[in-house]
Amino acid sequence: MNVAHQLRNFRKKSDYLWNFSCPICGDSKKNKLRARAYVFRIEDSFAFKCHNCGCATSFSELLRRMDDTTYKEYIRESFLEARSSERETPTEKREKTHKKFKKEYKPAKPEVLIGCPSIATLGPDHPARAYIESRKIPKRFWEEIFWADDFPALVDKVNPDNQFERLRKEGRVVIPFFDRQHQVTTIQGRSLEPDAAIRYITIKAFEDASRIYGLNRLSITQRRIYVVEGPFDSLFLPNCVAMAGSDLPADFPIDRTVIVYDNEPRKKETIEKIEKAIDKGYMVCIWPDTMQLKDINLMILEGYTESKIREIIDTNTYTGLLAKAKLQHWSNPKGNRKDGKSQHTYERYDH
Repeated sequence: MNVAHQLRNFRKKSDYLWNFSCPICGDSKKNKLRARAYVFRIEDSFAFKCHNCGCATSFSELLRRMDDTTYKEYIRESFLEARSSERETPTEKREKTHKKFKKEYKPAKPEVLIGCPSIATLGPDHPARAYIESRKIPKRFWEEIFWADDFPALVDKVNPDNQFERLRKEGRVVIPFFDRQHQVTTIQGRSLEPDAAIRYITIKAFEDASRIYGLNRLSITQRRIYVVEGPFDSLFLPNCVAMAGSDLPADFPIDRTVIVYDNEPRKKETIEKIEKAIDKGYMVCIWPDTMQLKDINLMILEGYTESKIREIIDTNTYTGLLAKAKLQHWSNPKGNRKDGKSQHTYERYDH
């Protein structure tokens, strides 16, 4: 069954990923070429998502809204396919599943990043690779961090409608934020110049784009989800994402999500954020008085292992009234020192 002719600006971007103008909201009244709706595969079914109006539903429900006849045809074909699958032997099913996952394991490089080499492909003398190595970013993530010789040109590709003044041509390390379908929603450019006026520039691909980093690697079904502030910090914890100034998606399970803010007990904004997380029912990490470093990446640079950092977080995670009591102790300007001086010392280290 083919519904492409009913969808404006329809195109197939990769296996199990199609893009088109949203038939629900029309996508854009000013620009008929805008296409911010997607159909993608989740396990053995298909889902629909529009990044303009926010509509998210099953593919079958999208068809039902578009055309009742097409919807009934799709249901019939799905039923016949399911009947055929029931007649397959267990061995045939395993082989089909293995082939599917083997094919989809490594997503194709998003079109917008073509021309930007990954850190993994750069030579050891390249300044971007040297910077990533200096931050001790695990090599398993080097394929997801890039270099742009002309960062302003990349900004124009990611969001042609951006309202930023034309930046001067410069190279930057590029940290792309992917959604769960491995599409770029946001990019962050990190300058390597020591005296850069703006170290980090964050550009959203569209107005309502997510600024949650690491969604493409996240498993919602795992026992515990960690949420930190900076993208690089998230690369040292399992099943971890970074908020990067954004709110958490509504489908994050509150009872299994641990919020880990930076170790800044004197920063009013951080304290207020932790209080809000506690009030919403989340588990929060309240760093112990013995920890004197500001963030996870600094801890790695100071010799802490990933497993040790996770152990510190897990043993200092609290909820409810106990979390509020720990927060009050942590944010007390006098701490536990009799002389009233803080036990914490910090280095300035931008995310």
